[in-house]
This record gives sequence, structure tokens and C-alpha cells, in this order.
Amino acid sequence: MKILDKETFAKAMFWRVVISIPLGTLVTFLFLGEIFQVVALVITMNVIMTIAHYLFEIAWPRIWKALSGRSSSDREEATPDSPSQ
Repeated sequence: MKILDKETFAKAMFWRVVISIPLGTLVTFLFLGEIFQVVALVITMNVIMTIAHYLFEIAWPRIWKALSGRSSSDREEATPDSPSQ
């Protein structure tokens, strides 16, 4: 497995920029009401959570394999008409 998977990185960044940061900023502002504290907290949390999300995406195939006994490629190869293992 490659360390830098472009699709995984793009997916994690899209989630952060389009959904997580705006929503996190709004909710945090509603609680704190102080824009400078909100910006500092949201930036810090999103850097940490982006790294965690990316590492989770990298680890997920191994986690899924351990949980299901199948690899993600086995899941993609299965068709609706064929019985699963």
C-alpha cells in the first residue's frame, strides 16, 4: 500500500474544507461567542482531525480485513448474483 494515496488525501481534505470547518466554526461560535478563540480552536482541531482521518483511511483496509475476514478487493469482486463467502 502506498503511504500517500491521492484519492484518500483528497477525500479527507474535501470533508474538512467543505463540511467540517464551516460546521465546526458555526457550532463553536454558538458556544463560545468569541471569534478569535473560535478560529484558533477550529484550526487546531481540524489539523489534528485531518491527520487522524487520513491515517484512519490508510488503516481501514487492514481493519476491515480483520473484522470481516475478507479484503476490500474481495468485496469489490463480489457481484449481486454471486454468493458471498
